[in-house]
Amino acid sequence: MNQNTPFQVESIIKNLLDPKENIYIRSNYRQRLDIIRTEISNAIEAYDREFNIEQAVNRHKKRQG
Repeated sequence: MNQNTPFQVESIIKNLLDPKENIYIRSNYRQRLDIIRTEISNAIEAYDREFNIEQAVNRHKKRQG
């Protein structure tokens, strides 16, 4: 596991992969990780859109000089 992985996520992953854990509980851990992944992807996409717009505005301002 990456040393920068938050301990909460590490714990969920560990429980998901634990074969001793009940299959239904493991399924819940999987669902939680899917939700986390979706939220992270949405946040990164929003940031990238904002960053790209900001970059475009700055380039436009430089051209106008």
